[in-house]
Amino acid sequence: MNSYEEPEQAKFVGEILDKASKKLQKKYSMRTIGTGIGMPDGVVTMLALSFEKTGPLTKEEGRRIIVDCVQEILQIINTHEKIRPYLNNYPFSARDIEVRIFLEDKFRNNIFDPSYGVISSINASIDYKYTSAENPKRYMKIEEEKFEEALKMVQNESKK
Repeated sequence: MNSYEEPEQAKFVGEILDKASKKLQKKYSMRTIGTGIGMPDGVVTMLALSFEKTGPLTKEEGRRIIVDCVQEILQIINTHEKIRPYLNNYPFSARDIEVRIFLEDKFRNNIFDPSYGVISSINASIDYKYTSAENPKRYMKIEEEKFEEALKMVQNESKK
């Protein structure tokens, strides 16, 4: 009988995602709704976390939260020494992390334009996605900014 043994790096990735998920849930009153891993041939190329959060949020609030989520995950993965030999590149960067935050109102209903319903950081690009009540499954508008630009805006805002 063949028994499957989880690769060592999968255990490390699980530890990292669990730690980041718990920390961010608590820090921002969010619920983790999904995780993702890119690990072709045992090489870790991407980590992802998805959350639900009560909104709406201003663009500045959303930017601050999504930037901090990416930074927190990067800090956790880049200080986890046992995962390093398995990382596609070290240190991991915003390009290697995906974070999605799905916003809903206090009754857990979708949030529509003029507020955004989803904010995500994928491939070092932050997207604010808007939907309409008439067509809630399709994004009617997406505003985009580069992660590095958003990081600078957040850093400048905190200096005020």
